[in-house]
Amino acid sequence: MKRITLLALLGLICLSFSSSAQILTKKSYQFDSEPVAGLKSNSITDIFIVNDKVIFLGTGKGLARTEDGGQTWVTYTDKHGIGKGGVSAIAVKDSVVWVATAFDSVILEQHEAIGGGVSYSTDLGKTWTHLPQPMPTPNWTIVNNVIYDIAIIDSTVWVAAFGGGLMKSSDMGRTWLVRPPDGYNFNPDEYLSHRVFSLLAIGDTLWVGTAGGINVSYDGGETWPTEMLFNHQHGEAPISGNFVVALDVQKLNGQNIIWAATINAEDPDEFRAVSKTADGGRTWATYLPGKFTYNFAFDGEAVYAATDSGLWKSPDGGQNWDVFPQIEDSDSPEKMYASEFYGVAITPQPNHALWVGSSDGLAVSLDDGLNWNIMRAFVKTGVEGEPRVYAYPNPFTPMRFNQIGNDGFVRFQFNTINATHARIRIFDFAMELITTIDGGSWSANTDASVAWNCRDDDGNLLANGVYFYQLELSGDGKYWGKLIIVD
Repeated sequence: MKRITLLALLGLICLSFSSSAQILTKKSYQFDSEPVAGLKSNSITDIFIVNDKVIFLGTGKGLARTEDGGQTWVTYTDKHGIGKGGVSAIAVKDSVVWVATAFDSVILEQHEAIGGGVSYSTDLGKTWTHLPQPMPTPNWTIVNNVIYDIAIIDSTVWVAAFGGGLMKSSDMGRTWLVRPPDGYNFNPDEYLSHRVFSLLAIGDTLWVGTAGGINVSYDGGETWPTEMLFNHQHGEAPISGNFVVALDVQKLNGQNIIWAATINAEDPDEFRAVSKTADGGRTWATYLPGKFTYNFAFDGEAVYAATDSGLWKSPDGGQNWDVFPQIEDSDSPEKMYASEFYGVAITPQPNHALWVGSSDGLAVSLDDGLNWNIMRAFVKTGVEGEPRVYAYPNPFTPMRFNQIGNDGFVRFQFNTINATHARIRIFDFAMELITTIDGGSWSANTDASVAWNCRDDDGNLLANGVYFYQLELSGDGKYWGKLIIVD
């Protein structure tokens, strides 16, 4: 199933590929250092539930793991056995966990996505072995060779890569074989079906989502029947689009119902939506037209979709849909400022918790969204030489970060010593007052934050430049900082 979003690669980019031998031997690296405590990133790209206690998070700064249902977290980075960058894919089978990472690099003055390699654990994520990025041939380009998904069938691990195609390893990553999901020699320049984005393993059946539709193998990738190619151009009720960025299965009443995030590729008749089949792909129904969906979760007949325009739920298998309102913390003034949701998952009974991830943190609800607990990564203020207040992200781009509605929100992080009321004043470079933000009342010894949409009292978006902010805490004092706004 699809477990990542790297937005720069979601278009059909034309790349130059080379091909020759199809086996590559890798060297492994063992890491022994302990992970760091807590969440280290507010960008939550994936949520993988093992059971009601063990949960993995793909984040922008490594892999987070909990053993107590989310009460405490540790994060693994490239210093602890995970590859460089953010997590781009996760797969778990029994006690074996595979993780892929990716990072941004500047090549010839262009920002390019680079695969950070794969890592595996045989003890459910406690210790890790890291391997270099799998590639179809030793001389393959590293640019845009990012792994978007991983699937495990028996002892074989499969990876889906935009630049590297569909690859498999049956020896824990020491060697990799490229296996296009059809009968053609690997050539992603010519065949869109060789550009792979999503995987789903159900027993020995492997579903593969590509830029050219969905291919299915019933024998663990040995053969690919031509009648099991599903795209927008074939069938009376086809998928909505050939660019398949997510696959998942809803197990209901003994059935395997396949859900796919299907995006328009080349045909002007294609469109963004989610596509569902209950008959093995012969016919498809489409829902949520116009939405770009990143992930699915299921609870009986109910379906949850994490999309580019909110978190959606259907209580009846897709017939009716509603979007969740803005997520607000039940025990504090905290809110989640995000319209794009990347991850969604549900823990099994007895907890039965709904988890969602966005670029603005992680949230969990025990009552299907009526009440939420928001979790975020932040540097504590007022300790170990840190200031009493800081703004983040900083520099800040209002039209890029923490988007909800038509606004982007910067956050001011601070701590309280006693019960207090917070007020934040914004000044321009000439120290003229721009606006005053009511930061609300806070209890003593609290880590707090206040969000602001970078608009003045007349509703105008602030121009690029340097601004100063003053945090006033009643009964405590005034604290200053600097904020840079860039477009």
